[in-house]
Amino acid sequence: MEYIKKIFNTIEKQLKNSNNTYIVGGFIRDVLLKRKTNDIDIVIENNIENFSKKIADKLHGSWVVLDMKRNIFRVVVNKYNIDFTKLYYRNIYRDLLRRDFTINAIALKLNDWKCIFNIENNLDKLIDPLNGINDLNKKIIKTVKNDIFIKDPLRLLRAYRISAELDFYIDNKTQKLIKKYSYLITLSAKERVSYELFRIFNTQNAGFIIEDIEKNNILSYLIPEIKQIKRSPYKYYFHPKGLWQHSVESLKSLEYILNNLKKLFNNYEKKIIENIKNRIPLLKFITLLHDISKPQTVKIIDNRPRFFNHEIEGSKKIKNIFKRLKFSNNSVRIAEKLVFNHMRPGNLSQLKKITDRAIYRFLRDIDNETIDLLLLSLADRHSYIKETGRTEDYNVHKKFVYNMIKKIFQQKEKNKKLPKIIDGNIVMKYFNLTPGPLIGKILEFVKENQITGKINTTEQAISLIKEKFLKT
Repeated sequence: MEYIKKIFNTIEKQLKNSNNTYIVGGFIRDVLLKRKTNDIDIVIENNIENFSKKIADKLHGSWVVLDMKRNIFRVVVNKYNIDFTKLYYRNIYRDLLRRDFTINAIALKLNDWKCIFNIENNLDKLIDPLNGINDLNKKIIKTVKNDIFIKDPLRLLRAYRISAELDFYIDNKTQKLIKKYSYLITLSAKERVSYELFRIFNTQNAGFIIEDIEKNNILSYLIPEIKQIKRSPYKYYFHPKGLWQHSVESLKSLEYILNNLKKLFNNYEKKIIENIKNRIPLLKFITLLHDISKPQTVKIIDNRPRFFNHEIEGSKKIKNIFKRLKFSNNSVRIAEKLVFNHMRPGNLSQLKKITDRAIYRFLRDIDNETIDLLLLSLADRHSYIKETGRTEDYNVHKKFVYNMIKKIFQQKEKNKKLPKIIDGNIVMKYFNLTPGPLIGKILEFVKENQITGKINTTEQAISLIKEKFLKT
């Protein structure tokens, strides 16, 4: 709260006249709901560009152009996003009519900013021409006007995102407008779409929200491949409503697992969270699309549907989807890798004995996303329980995943304590080699054998290298 005071105090001091400057939107909404927020929206009358630059300078923050045409600028400082927009018509009431939902169309004069710290006793200071406070109390998301989705189609997704984050419901009239204009979502900038989707996936019950979103085909407009999933003949899939049902149930299952980590994985809960916390929304999205190529790979053999190489084709497809949605290169890489390998935990679990070498190679290949892959695999199995009522297969796989997670963390601890017995310089000098791919291959081979306990000294490493790579 102290830094928020500094922000508003700085803005107020830099204004020659603050009569036509207001705090608006989600910040006021979240203050009323007693929610922590890092997003602040300010509307001012004139010189928005220069003024926002000045605030960035005074607060030692970064200045970002969000939309030059519409005069929207952002100052990023100390984890806060302060957005400056133009006050249209020189009238706050008319300006609020340009906003999306009534709960976001509440304003407070900037020079009354101290009221936010005791908002319950200062409700009379709020400007609320559309009864947004009443809708907040009723937990309703309601459009300001009927044309809000035409003016900014991203609001189609934002309605669901706010619903997910606040646990509010979208009123019937707004639902009908969403259905009417859902096709417009393709006009939104892909970066903005991805931002809204990730915030939806970051909520605890994203599976149900995704299900609601797709009732209006919004995801299908954004990701046409989903249309193929929904059209896939139901007879080819275990879930009675087909592959789309399985996809959504897998997402819901992952959320069940994430919400019950302590119950499922005992003392590994904190380590799991620490390992995956920055990738949870991404993992949920990948889980939803992990079987994206099943419709193209289905073959009926002995009256049984088989999906040969669907993981390979799926990795290519999800890579293209994530690139289209302007995800980061790292997110694209992770999605491609997890879908490509999502059958691997199941195959590994069929081995009579899982050796240290097998665990090492699994961990080496999947690297930082190993836990993510195991949880995706477990969610895939869990998705069938609702239909079958049987838990045997899931419980067996859960035990396998638990043991794998246990062994992985044990091996990571073991790796930290292993002494360095050889490096590239030693290898090149001893064997008279030059730098190249072979050196890396040799070092990886030595590391694997050291971790699995086959060698412990430099001499043993050299002897093994001779035997494996330099036979005469």
